[in-house]
Amino acid sequence: MTPANRLSWLAVLHSPYCGLSLSDIHAIAQFNKKKSIYFALLHLDKISGLSEEGRIRASYLIRVMHKSLSQRYETQLSAWVIRTLKELHIEHILNANQLNDLEQFWTLLDRYQQDGRLSDMNEFLAELNKLYSQQANPSRLHVMTIHKSKGLEFDTVFLPGLGTQPNRGDNPMLRWLNLPTQKHGNLLLMSPIHAAHQDHCALYDYLSQLDEVKSRYEAQRLLYVAVTRAKSRLYLTDHSEKTSKTSFRNLLKNIEFIAEEPLSNIEESNQYLPKIGRLPLAYYQNKASETLEMLTHAKTKSSSLSTTIPRLIGIVTHQLLQWICDNHPKTLTEVPWSFARYELRKLGFDESMQHEALLSMQEQIARMFEDQTGLWIISKHHQEQNEYELLVEQQNRPITRIIDRTFEDQGKRWIIDFKTGKEDETSLIKHREQLNEYGSYISKQTPLPIYCGIYYLPSNHWINWQFEPSEMLIT
Repeated sequence: MTPANRLSWLAVLHSPYCGLSLSDIHAIAQFNKKKSIYFALLHLDKISGLSEEGRIRASYLIRVMHKSLSQRYETQLSAWVIRTLKELHIEHILNANQLNDLEQFWTLLDRYQQDGRLSDMNEFLAELNKLYSQQANPSRLHVMTIHKSKGLEFDTVFLPGLGTQPNRGDNPMLRWLNLPTQKHGNLLLMSPIHAAHQDHCALYDYLSQLDEVKSRYEAQRLLYVAVTRAKSRLYLTDHSEKTSKTSFRNLLKNIEFIAEEPLSNIEESNQYLPKIGRLPLAYYQNKASETLEMLTHAKTKSSSLSTTIPRLIGIVTHQLLQWICDNHPKTLTEVPWSFARYELRKLGFDESMQHEALLSMQEQIARMFEDQTGLWIISKHHQEQNEYELLVEQQNRPITRIIDRTFEDQGKRWIIDFKTGKEDETSLIKHREQLNEYGSYISKQTPLPIYCGIYYLPSNHWINWQFEPSEMLIT
């Protein structure tokens, strides 16, 4: 989202992350039409017609977004998005299953991010459209043309803009009509449009009248298709002061509608369904530090962290591993743990969360120092590269791929990926495909046989195999 994109800002304002009413959104949008919504949010004190609740919610949102935009390129793209959503209470808006669904999005974002940007927006969007939710629910709202709705039925149907004149386009250069006969086959009646110096052409005008009659019949057919899609309720709406003769509304003018008698003896209830999906106002009245504390302790106080926290810890752990592989420390005391604490603080971790995350990282890296395979991986090697960026071409587009660590050892070229998350068969298949893809690129740079390896820090589990071109899966 860029500060100049008005539509994106308005969507966020109405989303559960802010929850503004339509009247408040209208007041903000009308503040200065020549300026961005971001500009309007920075001048909330000057906007009239904004409710007090809307002002509180919008103030919180712009405080978070202004801070986030100012830190745009200070960290990895996925970490930046996660941190921003965390401050906007994503863990209270989405349930556990929905948060789990986001994991595949963060993985995709990491794959295409380069220097804080998406390396190829079109390819990223194409891959994003391939993702699917593990708890997919059918959409309750369908927006479609009348032609597309044919054969379908819905409980409720809305037909807006009934008085709108259909787009007929310009008069065609040539009009014709097939006249079927019993003895002589089809006869063709045809006329070009009238010349520039003529006002009318009798034959052309006659064919135009016939086309208008056919268009009227077609409009009747389409209206019939549209209204019969409704099983229970049909809403016919129009805001036009003048009705076009070719509109659906004109077709209905001679139809008598029967008004239902109002239902009586219905007890009034103060209960109502919320019109906006949003959090209570209290979430936006707290200061940023209080909000972060509320998010941290609203869940259970056990050591189990949310689905987004392990990913953020994994990002910082990879930064530490890069330093370790670059500098080859002999002991754990040489590792810059203060740097890790600083990065965690930037990601929004409070003191207790920083302490817990550091303990987890120190435990994993300590086990790596004690593991023979782990020590071999982080030791100094010939032609070693860490966070090695490859610019490759895929589907005629340049994209970037990043390898955690690669080096040469005993006549072999190694491609190694560090993993800080849990091991499962599905993830292993994806990781294997990913490293095989890297192997296909590296194979063009070296005559040495290529070996791939995945090192799981939580368990010191080491999985490795020799890359074979036949294993490469091109997506």
